[in-house]
Amino acid sequence: MPSEKLKEGWIRVKLSDSRQADLPCRLDKDNRIVHVYDYQGNELKFNTGARFVIWKGKRWSY
Repeated sequence: MPSEKLKEGWIRVKLSDSRQADLPCRLDKDNRIVHVYDYQGNELKFNTGARFVIWKGKRWSY
């Protein structure tokens, strides 16, 4: 099975109180998010179907 090369990108996430941030991510060849990271490089849990990331103990939507 050939390994797929992932490209680096950024994702803008928002809280309901209008706070927002740009987080680094990795995208597949179809520009789908595969991994999301915080600023220290730790991988974050995310849900592509519901379009949210768990960061700083809160649910940020994208």
